[in-house]
Amino acid sequence: GLAYSLDANVTGMSLMVAGFSDKLPVLLEAVVSRMGKAVSSSSFDIVLDRYQRHLRNVALKQRPCDLALRKSTELTRQNHFGTEEMLAVIDQVRLEDVQSEHRRLFQDAFYETLVTGHASSAEARQLAGHLAPLGFSSGQAAEDPEEAEFPEGQTLWEIPGTNPEERNNCVLMELQLPGDLQGSVFTSLLVRMLNPKVFEDLRTKQQLGYIVQLSNVEGRRFQKLRLLVQTEFEAPEVRARIERCWKRQLQWVLEEMDEAEFQRQKQGLGSLLAEAPKNLNEEFNRFWPEVTRRRYDFQRRQKRLELLRAAESQAFKDFVAKLDAAPRLFIEIHSLQRSKPLSEALQPSAVDRVWTGMEALQSFRSTAKWKATERIAAKL
Repeated sequence: GLAYSLDANVTGMSLMVAGFSDKLPVLLEAVVSRMGKAVSSSSFDIVLDRYQRHLRNVALKQRPCDLALRKSTELTRQNHFGTEEMLAVIDQVRLEDVQSEHRRLFQDAFYETLVTGHASSAEARQLAGHLAPLGFSSGQAAEDPEEAEFPEGQTLWEIPGTNPEERNNCVLMELQLPGDLQGSVFTSLLVRMLNPKVFEDLRTKQQLGYIVQLSNVEGRRFQKLRLLVQTEFEAPEVRARIERCWKRQLQWVLEEMDEAEFQRQKQGLGSLLAEAPKNLNEEFNRFWPEVTRRRYDFQRRQKRLELLRAAESQAFKDFVAKLDAAPRLFIEIHSLQRSKPLSEALQPSAVDRVWTGMEALQSFRSTAKWKATERIAAKL
């Protein structure tokens, strides 16, 4: 079979084609030919209406947990326009505004191509050549999007919910950490260790909500360690319980975790990193983020595995001991309905600053410190 997708992103757009090797050039030619034509009136009306409805649904009916994660992304990612920003101007878009947009977009564009599967270097170059009719420039690539650095200390961002029927609040705690390889390995290992313990405490024992997640995500320059709870209880009280739980879990790592447990967790994570891709799609998805992040570290997974195998428990504990000093952001999504109080009220710790409402997004971005991706020489 054959398939394709065309998506917009912060650096431009991504075109993906997949399927039988002998048919890919035919599919790619057909898609490129259509991309080089003006938009018809009927297609414009259908797409505009569909996209307007999508933006409204996201802006007004998104789950509190998804809203918190979206705002976190919009806060720190450069060239990323928020849903509310796009919704405010989409009514102004007219057919004549986009009739020649395809020519403007491709006039000075720069493209990068990744080919995986049973293709030689010559065949990969031949496939890339099918993009030539779009008129791409062979000049300099656009500047790399940067990532915003969190303010020092603790920040609380309070955002009112957008759906009057939604009863849940959400509290998201994020620690922003350097994106170096060693830190990436230790953060993944910590999440693997603590995820079931955090779930047992906040979900099973305290029953704060059905959605309780501990995770980590890599950005262009930083990585984030996230703890999220969607709850019907008062957000500040839940924040206090998240802080207490987090403190207990780190204390367990530093004071109670033994060498046997450390080695067991290392082996489990190592097995995952050592797994070969199960199919071409999985292989492609391992490499493509290195292109979109403009990092080009195609051996990153193997490097992480080697660092993990060499890791010692004391170095891991030293890393964990420094987490309290990392910049920390709390995002609270407050339901428009009345929330439930907890039987035992706890006070969250004091924060260094409080942001309020959607307006805080642009205020922070206008004064933020932006950090570029650290590139290495590409090698496959």
